[in-house]
Amino acid sequence: MPIETKIRKSGASAILTIPKPVLNYMNAKVGTTISIDMVDGLMVCKKKVDDSMTLESLLADSPRDRLTLTEEDKEWLHAEPVGQEI
Repeated sequence: MPIETKIRKSGASAILTIPKPVLNYMNAKVGTTISIDMVDGLMVCKKKVDDSMTLESLLADSPRDRLTLTEEDKEWLHAEPVGQEI
């Protein structure tokens, strides 16, 4: 069901009010950072992903020698199933 809202003026800016049901759907609140993009003529709003928890950021300070596969890792990766693994 569409929800209507109006664009308002605040100083030199335009403000779009986000209705509470939309905030709830987005799991967002006042202070949440969102990204706005135009896709096929539609405005798409997404919550900004906390990039502090990406795999790259988590591994950034890891010593490179700890990120290489050991012989045991390689054996495990190439082992045949011993049960009903998929």
